[in-house]
Amino acid sequence: LNALQFRGDKVELGQQNACNTLSEGQNVLVNIAAAIAVVGKVAGTPDHRPGWIVFDEPTNGLDAEGCAQVAQYLGSLTIADVPCQIVISTFDTEFAEQLMSCAVLTAQRRVKHVSLPEFQPGHAVTPIVRERIPNPVV
Repeated sequence: LNALQFRGDKVELGQQNACNTLSEGQNVLVNIAAAIAVVGKVAGTPDHRPGWIVFDEPTNGLDAEGCAQVAQYLGSLTIADVPCQIVISTFDTEFAEQLMSCAVLTAQRRVKHVSLPEFQPGHAVTPIVRERIPNPVV
């Protein structure tokens, strides 16, 4: 994946279009990299400052090792790397825990985890919010 190049709407490996040769998990990684690259490119422009970036199920198609790598990568992004809120929607609780730990410990980001209890007809659904705040650097 390190050798891939973005050329307009194509992803190339060498001189060949790589879009049809990547696995589902590799496509996920390319899409995450592209989203972060776009945010990094436009974040410094005066007329466009992204307030947030959203990832919906960023681990689809990934094995446990790939999920851990994505958690480490996204969790280690600092405010200097991505100067906006990062919102991640996932049902993968193990991934969510890895991501939150990395974001708080490595990137010193404040993290809110919002979960919903199991739906039961006739009952109100009240979100459960947990917050993790990095320890201040002394």
